[in-house]
Amino acid sequence: MNQSKHIDVAVLGGGFAGCAAALRLAQRGVGTALIEYKAHLGGRATSYQIKNWPAPLDNGQHVLLGCCDRTRGFLEALGAPDAVDWRRTLPVANSVGGIHALRPWPVLPPFHLIPFLRDFPGLGFADRAKIAWAMLRLSFSGASRETWGELAARLGQTQEIQRRFWRPFLVSALNFDPAQSAADHVRHIVRDAFLRRDGMNIGLPRMPLIQLFNERIRPALEREGVVLKTAKRILRLSLEGPHGFVVHLHDQSALNARKVILATGPAAAKHILEETTGVEETAKRLGPFTLGSPIISIHLLYDRVLTDLRFCLVQGKMIQWIFNKGVYDGRQHLQAVISAADREAEQSQWELAIAADAEVRSIFGTAAQLVQSVSFIEKNATFPPRPDLVRPAPRDSGHPDLFLAGDYVETGWPGTIESAVRSGEAAAEAVAAAI
Repeated sequence: MNQSKHIDVAVLGGGFAGCAAALRLAQRGVGTALIEYKAHLGGRATSYQIKNWPAPLDNGQHVLLGCCDRTRGFLEALGAPDAVDWRRTLPVANSVGGIHALRPWPVLPPFHLIPFLRDFPGLGFADRAKIAWAMLRLSFSGASRETWGELAARLGQTQEIQRRFWRPFLVSALNFDPAQSAADHVRHIVRDAFLRRDGMNIGLPRMPLIQLFNERIRPALEREGVVLKTAKRILRLSLEGPHGFVVHLHDQSALNARKVILATGPAAAKHILEETTGVEETAKRLGPFTLGSPIISIHLLYDRVLTDLRFCLVQGKMIQWIFNKGVYDGRQHLQAVISAADREAEQSQWELAIAADAEVRSIFGTAAQLVQSVSFIEKNATFPPRPDLVRPAPRDSGHPDLFLAGDYVETGWPGTIESAVRSGEAAAEAVAAAI
């Protein structure tokens, strides 16, 4: 076996968690190698070049909020804060096709939400008062082991309020049935997103995800001295070498590392741990995190321009968001997204495209013709945020020199980019303290 020289830390997985961990370690002067299975960085956040499409297609639309402090800090540290387009206005398409532009006031919370709640479609005065009261109660309440459905009922949130107001936001943030989700996640969303003055600002990447990683994140990591090894499948870890771990790769090469951060998705992490002696129990504990909910992204190419909106939240339909991906030679590319799409994931690409196209037309009221469509289904996109699911901390690997990172690791956030970045940085800090 061709065994490489010793390195301080091997980070396994080149998604947001792995890149955040590698950057933090490199900035602290720790020798770091980042190993990724794919030929490019990004992990589960990726893009594909599809024949006859004018630009690479993202497998999912990743949205940042103004409360995503660590992701914003990560991009700034990479020298790429301009990679995200920030908007303060949230357009909402109601169930009958009207568009409502919601914009919080630039005043202190919670008063900034007055116009947001006042103008939210489909709510009466009593509904708005109940939502405001629930938000204030949530901001002061402590942790619990109940579901959001149970807590919402106690807070006087009727089924109609939940359907019109809470569900569009929560199903996207949690990628799970909100009623069955941990109430603590909703508390967090209310405190950090709704009740921060800039918390509901919406940020979208200005470029396809593969371009963001290839052109902005990868060069920045290389400048910091991170050794990047892409197109390397990780087989297992062992304690055979003289310097802590040996990372065994599919091409018969290996890497010696004093510490390892396992920053893959939970399914890949579980597989690697199952093949690694001494941490089999940890692999079993990761099992529930591999049974997440699907997210579907439906790319629709039209023969003309339908809208000049950058995006909109959709109320009361199958699709929950529509994103404007650009206009090419007069043809508009829209992306429709469905979270918690367990039922829709059973449909064919054709059925998804037909249903999404019908809903897009019902919103924008146009005679445009659908030219082409492609759908991506991430079947286990995020972990199920149930109240009985105990998330591991970075040190909960079962070995003192092995650390966990990923959006499923305990951060207080649901399975988001922000959770991934926070977990990577937390794992890096734990490693740096142990070296």
